[in-house]
Amino acid sequence: MTLVDIASVPDRILAPGFRARLMHGASLTIMRVQIDAGSHLPRHQHPHEQATTILSGRLQLIVGETLYDMGPGMTVFIPGGSPHQAFAPVATEALDVFTPVREDYR
Repeated sequence: MTLVDIASVPDRILAPGFRARLMHGASLTIMRVQIDAGSHLPRHQHPHEQATTILSGRLQLIVGETLYDMGPGMTVFIPGGSPHQAFAPVATEALDVFTPVREDYR
């Protein structure tokens, strides 16, 4: 068992305006993301299943061709290999969970 204090985890820049703190378990990665208002995450894909939950703010997430206009408490599950992109019209905080673990972010 591992205990991690997120305050001790350094920020990692994912894209302009997207700062994340990443924590890794044996089979999943948790990422707390701070997103600046007006920031866009370009279309991308990865083999990991991803769950994105909005903690505060608003996120427009496009998975494939479907737009999800998300607010606090909303979660989208993104199948591995699915192209997706995001835009934050306001400052936003999100929690992403990936499985399996994101070795590329260790």
